[in-house]
Amino acid sequence: MTLIFMKISYLHSLFILVLFLSCSERKKDNPLDPNYPGSTSPINLSVLSFDNRIELKWNEPIITDYIGFRLYRKIEETDTSFIQIAELLATTRIFNDYNIPFGKRYNYYITLVGTDSESKPSPVVSIIPGKGYNWVVDKYGYQILKLTYDAGHTILQIFTDWFPFDMAVAKEKSIGLITYPEAGKYEIINLNTGSIINSSFAIARPYVVEYDSAIGHFWLVDSSGYLYKINADNFNASLVSGNFDYPISVSITENPGLINIVDYGKKQIFQLNRAGTIENTISSINGHLLKQPEEFRQSSANGRQWLTDNTGNLSLIYTKPSGANQFTLIDSASNTGNIEISEFNDMLWYVSFASTNSSVVQLSPDGIRQQILSGFYSPWDINVNKYDGTLIIVDTGNSRILHLNNSGIEIGKSGNFNFPVKVVVE
Repeated sequence: MTLIFMKISYLHSLFILVLFLSCSERKKDNPLDPNYPGSTSPINLSVLSFDNRIELKWNEPIITDYIGFRLYRKIEETDTSFIQIAELLATTRIFNDYNIPFGKRYNYYITLVGTDSESKPSPVVSIIPGKGYNWVVDKYGYQILKLTYDAGHTILQIFTDWFPFDMAVAKEKSIGLITYPEAGKYEIINLNTGSIINSSFAIARPYVVEYDSAIGHFWLVDSSGYLYKINADNFNASLVSGNFDYPISVSITENPGLINIVDYGKKQIFQLNRAGTIENTISSINGHLLKQPEEFRQSSANGRQWLTDNTGNLSLIYTKPSGANQFTLIDSASNTGNIEISEFNDMLWYVSFASTNSSVVQLSPDGIRQQILSGFYSPWDINVNKYDGTLIIVDTGNSRILHLNNSGIEIGKSGNFNFPVKVVVE
């Protein structure tokens, strides 16, 4: 009798112990418990920015005893602490923060809410919103990526079958054209979904491309010597000119409507009207033949022209205001790359290559170096955001994209690339 009682007491005690340990462990695993050992709530919060909103998404927590979420925000240089901006139902997985001023960093975190308690905050996510998206062509990564304004977050990733080289976007039509020179191919994609709308092998070597919004056409250079015009509505391609040798660059001067072609083979710069007629040819600078022209831009705002000519030892940078009779040499560098002009302040940005420390230089029309941004390995491409004049740099050697404000301060960056060669602002 005593032995049986002892066995029952032992089993009863063991049951109580197991029940206690089980309840205790379950309690510790509950993020709504104040003694929860985890440092954050079990929510992965992510953030993206668009032209008029910031989008926040999160996963479904793997617990059942919660009734909703609370979302908190802190705007740097405006708020001193995080402020609750929303109380959301348990079924909610997305929130849009609308009517946000551009140019400031937004920080967010989210919590789980129980009947009488709240979890610890999720990890903070942050973003700087602005107008425009950054499309990056990653050649040896076989991909095209659509990044947020600050370049720090990926909206869309498109994998390709061939090495992509160049891209132009028609924002109002939500399409983009991508060139694949090695494959003799170009594609037209949907900018919102990344799906291929049209594909063509009709052009021998589609090289560089620009979009002309005034007439709704892409201007595409075939580096074997041709210029094509591709209708952005029906995608029909028509030959405009075959009088080139080795064209390597195309740019648009919207006013008065000129297509600028740098012919590396003929050592000339051609300006054609939209009908394909040559309006102007630049073969020499102040009586001296061009050695090896590389880049040419003309401002649509004031007609100022900029060009670079490689002499073998130096790259010379020239400019000519509208109405002037000759170009003026205003700067030189050991080896220059891509150039871009800013319509906001009539400045030129250019790449200066060096063996150990390449730089990106901002140059005034009178030749004063306003900014010298250093620390780059191989800044292959640059672009000026057409909405606010900020600068995007493709540092190919470090496989990264940087977005800088007008003072050269970093807005954001991304390094999810293999060999980025081009950035285009949508």
